[in-house]
Amino acid sequence: MKLKRWAALAVCFLVLTLGRAAAEDLLYTKKSGNEVSSFSVRIEKTASGYALTAGTVRDGRFFLEVSMKTDACLATLEWAYADPKTKLALKAVRDGNRIELSGTQDGRPIKKTFTIDGKPWLQFFPFGLEEFAVSRTTTIEFWAVSPSLLNCGLMRASKKSVETVMSLGREQTAVKTRVTLAGPLSVFWSADFWLSVEDGHYLKFEGTEGPGTPETTIALAQRRA
Repeated sequence: MKLKRWAALAVCFLVLTLGRAAAEDLLYTKKSGNEVSSFSVRIEKTASGYALTAGTVRDGRFFLEVSMKTDACLATLEWAYADPKTKLALKAVRDGNRIELSGTQDGRPIKKTFTIDGKPWLQFFPFGLEEFAVSRTTTIEFWAVSPSLLNCGLMRASKKSVETVMSLGREQTAVKTRVTLAGPLSVFWSADFWLSVEDGHYLKFEGTEGPGTPETTIALAQRRA
């Protein structure tokens, strides 16, 4: 099992190293209902994987909301999340087949342990689906923690079609990938992501960000190495 894991990491390293600079800044525009905003993602290589930070851009200022440490496949190892509006601050760490979650909300302590399996934890998906996007695999399952529900659920990503999308001012070929809750819960939520067939980069999103939330579109507006 360990040999398979190291082989998978080696493949991820080759795929992501060829397609990603040592540090990369991505800017996305977002329209959710009638609200228009943007958010920024920075991905930096580390000795063992990547460090990722993301947050909202308002009035030219960056407000940090997410920071993560990942392995070479961009699978989450550590995650920190902050939402000043709801006074929620969370930190989670993977320890084998467990995710240890701690934090506070309105000053009240939060502490939970989620038991998972060997599937990857992709907290900031579709980041982490790059290798999947450029592979022949058609379906993958992964774990994700819900900050609003404070639970951990199994997700499924399935390739639907190969399409041409406009991104960064030019036509790009992308894999339309549908992400749902795994199993019977899939009827409650789904959303579509378009990932570049060239390097798996996240180009576009259409759907909702959860049950009861407005229709949202997200598009890559700027990519700078």
